[in-house]
Parts: sequence; structure tokens; C-alpha cells
Amino acid sequence: MICDTQMTTTNAKREVVLNFPEWLEVLAASELPERQKESVRVTVRWFLSFTKRGRVPVTHQSARDFIGLAQAEKDPPAAQ
Repeated sequence: MICDTQMTTTNAKREVVLNFPEWLEVLAASELPERQKESVRVTVRWFLSFTKRGRVPVTHQSARDFIGLAQAEKDPPAAQ
């Protein structure tokens, strides 16, 4: 199985918790250029660290939260 999902109820709404333990092997076997594979590896590890530090499950919402954080860190608002 490549990706496993699990439904959970959190804060009165349903979330799909994602589990993709073979992501590194699947990425390695992909036809992406090595430079892009390395970028994906770094980003996925950063995301997994983000969820672990925040003690949040890997869900679509935690991915959206991470993307918001990553974008803010890459492109901080200009000082006024």
C-alpha cells in the first residue's frame, strides 16, 4: 500500500489523516530529476517536522497551515 488514510473526528469535524510511510522509496523510484527529488525530500521532511513539533496529524489542513508558514518564511512582509 502506498498511501493509507484514516478518518478521525477532531474539533467536531472530520479529517482524513494521511499515512504514507513509503514516500521516500516512491520518490527515489520516480522519474523526477535529482534536483527536484532533493527539493521534495527537504520539503516533506520539513513538513513532517512541522507536524511533529506541533503535535498535529498529517492532514490536508496541517498541509495548508504548513504552506502558509513556508510562504511567510520565504517571503516575509516588507517592513513599514
